[in-house]
Amino acid sequence: MKTFLLFLLFSINTAFALQITPVPKKRLLREVAAPKQSSASQAQSSTTMKRDTTLKKLWNKVDSYLEQTLPKSALPILEKILSETRAATSENLPHTAKALLLKHSLLAETSENGEILFAQELEKMLKQFQNESTEKPENLVMAALLRSTLAEYYELYFSRHEWEIQHRQILVASEKYDTDSTIAARNKDFRTWDARQFISTIRELHFAALKDKKILQETPLASLKILLYGFDDSSAKLRPTLYDVIAFRAISMLNNTATTLPKPENEFEVSSDAGFARIEDFIGTSIPHANPDDWKYQTLRLYQDILEFHSASKTSTDALLDVNRARLAFVNFYATDENKHEAYKQALERDANKYNFSEITAEYWCDLAEVFFGEGDYIKAREHLAQALAYKDSYGSKRAKALEVKILTKTLSLQTEKTVLPGVPFLVSVGFRNVEKVHFRLYSLPQRTTEVIDVEEYFYRDEAMTRLLAQKPVLVWSENLPTKDSSG
Repeated sequence: MKTFLLFLLFSINTAFALQITPVPKKRLLREVAAPKQSSASQAQSSTTMKRDTTLKKLWNKVDSYLEQTLPKSALPILEKILSETRAATSENLPHTAKALLLKHSLLAETSENGEILFAQELEKMLKQFQNESTEKPENLVMAALLRSTLAEYYELYFSRHEWEIQHRQILVASEKYDTDSTIAARNKDFRTWDARQFISTIRELHFAALKDKKILQETPLASLKILLYGFDDSSAKLRPTLYDVIAFRAISMLNNTATTLPKPENEFEVSSDAGFARIEDFIGTSIPHANPDDWKYQTLRLYQDILEFHSASKTSTDALLDVNRARLAFVNFYATDENKHEAYKQALERDANKYNFSEITAEYWCDLAEVFFGEGDYIKAREHLAQALAYKDSYGSKRAKALEVKILTKTLSLQTEKTVLPGVPFLVSVGFRNVEKVHFRLYSLPQRTTEVIDVEEYFYRDEAMTRLLAQKPVLVWSENLPTKDSSG
């Protein structure tokens, strides 16, 4: 129980650790050079600093108890944190969210029916924030966090018990998530659900979390940094808002659960023509489909929404390009057109050239190089790697260096038939890269004394190989291998 629940909490926090927006240097200088605060402002600032110091000390105590595996000792400290942050403000929201989630996780950890208890508590918290004033952005953000958390909780349980769940009989027809009967059924024991109930509920929760997307788009993850672990400044450019994180979690869910349910009769087909269109054209493309619940259709619609948001906001070109790159990869993987791979290469090169001012395009060039590498065209692959390497210190250039090393590494493999006839010539298949000449020595193995040859004795032990090579070879020869230079 302990491993399951704590893994969930850390998984939640890691998922949100994709963004942190640092204070711009110019803004920081303006604040330093600002006029002196009034007495009232100074008093308010002093109170805020004191509160922050108090919360930091309390969280340090919680972390200390958890490191010592003392969950019951951490619970009173969490109650103090909730008391300090009981006022529903944007500053208190991250502390409240983390304290509530951790509190109920620890309570469930020490309970016999912890899995059910944790889900029930999340449901209660969600209902509480739904019943409170929906005009307050803090409540809308909290409700979105809880829905996304609950969805991940169910998804985690489902993935760990998928084999057992898949063999259950479908008990009842799936209902929409927000109906009272569905909530009542879930609260009894979600562990008895069939696969369709799990997937339906998980998807409903993820999309319900995106319901108030305008508020989420206006919520920078920097304001929720108490919830974040393992973030860095580079990821700040790619997931600048809470909306980005929750939307990508929904996309991840759709791809993870895609193979779980039976395929619909009228399955959605991804078109490479529309899927590989320019960003502005793709955003405006109408994607009609008879089954709006098809996961591939829903994924493309989410990509359209995220791209539209970043295209309109113009706040982060890096975020726009990262989403676009994911969209192109998705279409390349799932499109059924015969020419999709050529269209994919053209789309990558088109967008990399258009947005060459961003270091994210290094990854476009690297993706393009990997396609040519997979096709065996190493020369073309290296040409595109050179484009990626121009963006020094970028993540794409690091990927490019790794692939270039792989391309330049000498490799050789030999394969023969399992059985050859004595005295009859036989073929040897030679796979190679960056090797111009191969030298062969043919040895005769000792006479077998048993029916089963000791393969390890002959081939894998150093002393056996040394003994074998000390013998006189039956035949010695060399072969020049065909080469291809940059001129083709």
